[in-house]
Amino acid sequence: MTTSEGPLRVLYLEDNPVDTDLTRRALARLAPHIQLESVTTLAATLKRLAPACPEYDIVLSDLSLPDGSGLELLAHVRERDLPLAVVIITGSGDQEAAVTALKAGADDYLVKKDNYLNLLPKTLTSALANFQTTRAGRRKPLRVLYAEPGNFDADLTRRYLAQHAPHISLDVVGTGTEVLECLPAEPTVTSPYDVVLLDYRMPGLDALEVTKALRQERGLSIPIVLVTGHGSEEVAIQALRLGADDYLVKQEGYLQKLSMVLENVQKQAALTTAEVRYRNLFASMRDAIIITDLSRTIIDVNQPALRTLFGYEAEEVLGQSSAILYADHDHFEQTGWAIFNRHDLVPGKLLETRFRRKSGEVFHGELSALKLKNDKNDPVGNIGIIRDITERKLYEEKLKHLATHDELTGLANRPLLLDRLEQSLHYARRSGCLVGVLLFDLDRFKVINDSLGHAFGDKLLCTLAKRLMHLVREADTVARLGGDEFVILLAEVAEPEDVGLVASKILQHLAEPLWVDNREILVTASLGISLYPKDSDDGATLIRNADMAMYRAKKNKRNSFAFYSPEMNQRILETLELEGALRQALERKEFCLHYQPQVDLASGHIVGCEALVRWQHPERGMVPPDDFIPLAEETGLIVPLGTWVLGEACRQARDWQEQGLLGLSVAVNISGRQFREPDFVATVERICQESGLEPQFLELEITESVVMENVESAIMTWADLKLLGVSLSIDDFGTGYSSLSYLKQFPIHSLKIDRSFVCDIVTDSNDAAIASSVIALAHTMGLKVVGEGIEAEEQLQFLKEKGCDMGQGYLFSRPLPVEEIVLAIHQWKR
Repeated sequence: MTTSEGPLRVLYLEDNPVDTDLTRRALARLAPHIQLESVTTLAATLKRLAPACPEYDIVLSDLSLPDGSGLELLAHVRERDLPLAVVIITGSGDQEAAVTALKAGADDYLVKKDNYLNLLPKTLTSALANFQTTRAGRRKPLRVLYAEPGNFDADLTRRYLAQHAPHISLDVVGTGTEVLECLPAEPTVTSPYDVVLLDYRMPGLDALEVTKALRQERGLSIPIVLVTGHGSEEVAIQALRLGADDYLVKQEGYLQKLSMVLENVQKQAALTTAEVRYRNLFASMRDAIIITDLSRTIIDVNQPALRTLFGYEAEEVLGQSSAILYADHDHFEQTGWAIFNRHDLVPGKLLETRFRRKSGEVFHGELSALKLKNDKNDPVGNIGIIRDITERKLYEEKLKHLATHDELTGLANRPLLLDRLEQSLHYARRSGCLVGVLLFDLDRFKVINDSLGHAFGDKLLCTLAKRLMHLVREADTVARLGGDEFVILLAEVAEPEDVGLVASKILQHLAEPLWVDNREILVTASLGISLYPKDSDDGATLIRNADMAMYRAKKNKRNSFAFYSPEMNQRILETLELEGALRQALERKEFCLHYQPQVDLASGHIVGCEALVRWQHPERGMVPPDDFIPLAEETGLIVPLGTWVLGEACRQARDWQEQGLLGLSVAVNISGRQFREPDFVATVERICQESGLEPQFLELEITESVVMENVESAIMTWADLKLLGVSLSIDDFGTGYSSLSYLKQFPIHSLKIDRSFVCDIVTDSNDAAIASSVIALAHTMGLKVVGEGIEAEEQLQFLKEKGCDMGQGYLFSRPLPVEEIVLAIHQWKR
């Protein structure tokens, strides 16, 4: 027999190699004296157990096997009476099967959850001790204390048992007093006998008095059998009432019945003990067990687990509907019970749902439900086993996150990147947009790792990852492929140049100092770009092409980027050169303003001018606004440029007034980014004060689409501008998506009909109808109307007939430099 100090030999039946390896490692660490040998099938296990005395102490078996079950193995061991303890390991939710295994003779069980491997050594040791004790009990004889005053009867009984039931040993005493002396005085002390056999004729203390003393006074549960003579059934009945377990009448053949009666009362006592053990097991289970009738009224619970899991005492839920335990009872009624009320319910089937504690707190739980049946196999209720899986859900979410994200930085990993790239490509094929893949690594990162250590390098990568996340849109993905290699997926790209601008911005931000452990670190990167559909329509190929482009960038010049497509490199190079020149243009004063007159159509007088910015590039000459305004918007340079335009236009308008051109106003276009600046109103007020221009001679033009981006904020900004006295106009009206319910809330001075409607206003009935409607709508709201892009007399006559207030266009004058516009105004005759 194995001792606690000697080796404990375990045969482990498990078909999952991962579980086997984890078990072997845990035992090596926690209990090196336990020797584990593993097999994967039931057939292989039975072959190992073929000898009558196998070379193992314990069989540890999973409940579910590829060619059978742990219960089959248990039956084989017990039927052959092999000297082996059996421990069953079950999956989550198999407690009912575990109880079945215990009843079938298993020595213990474990559930695969949480820290079950830490509990394994203690479970194996305890199971072996219990098995050895139980087996020793089965092999030793049935010990009977026989109180018989007549030696003749005692001698006949002893000789009969020696011949027909040698496992039953008989100790004979002559009086009831001797019986009490041979048995323990307290129920906690183990009795040396398995059964007490009392003759009704005992002198002194008779059989009834002895029975009463053993049961009521000492509280012993040892089985008691009474032997009576003919006509003494009344004494036997009294003994049964006092707690005796059975009786025998001394008549022909009673000795043949004796061994059977003795063994039966011992078995009944064992069953009672088993019932107690089962109730103790029921009460000690950590999972809450809820037993209901068919109406789902709770009829039994295991109190400790109920209190721990739900916070209820048993009396608070007994007789109540089980609905009080569920957080989403209506949903559960429609889904959960629909499953559990089926007659073909598979035992152990699990359902995850939400439960509610007495405190109102909701938690995630796992429910395993079984049918409760009577002895006729008719359903009479349900047994529900409820487990709190909140920690497991959190762990699963963590595992799910680890499966799709880089463990160090928290960025997407390669599988998640490929998945999102495939989704982006699928959308791009339908929408016609582009997809950009940017792959880069850090220049000379190995030097940082080698000099400052890998721990510092890891912190640097984490800091860098946070910076990258702030450089992309929410729809884009930043991923780490490993080491210092990163990928940025740009979904839904409009133009290839946009990808180049993003790449340039990323490199600029990466070049800014990083602070790691109070140390300033400067890093640069080399970046490669591939585009769908030009470079490939396959995700993995796009990443590979971006990688090739990155090595080209690294070879040519560090801290730079390159496209996989050479012609894209040239286009982007030109765009970047233009961006660089644009940044210097303000400092070099390369911008100027041209002015286009605005004419009062009724009088023919010039009443104002619209200021239009122009770029006089030292090499390219005059750069059209369409070439640099979008770039200024993208880079954010539109804000300082717009402020310069506003200031220059106000100063020029003030100069005109001083030259005698009284009443002439100036109109300035305001960009969306400029309008959304938090200090925009203050900037306008400051410029008016510095230039000396009265605000009523300044008109700000904002496009319809900009106004409608954030209506509430726009209304507040316009109201503040109106208080300054500035006139406000909606430019390109009719091309956006204005809502009249919002439009009437703006303090607008005028609407400008977009040139796209004026161009064909005479020949296109739809354009004519739109222009007429805008003029009528504006006048109804008390607003002025300006027609843009007037180039022909027919267009002018149409607008004048419809009541349009003002107009501008090449029919009157093209935009002119400041020195020419003054002359044009003086010479103007209409």
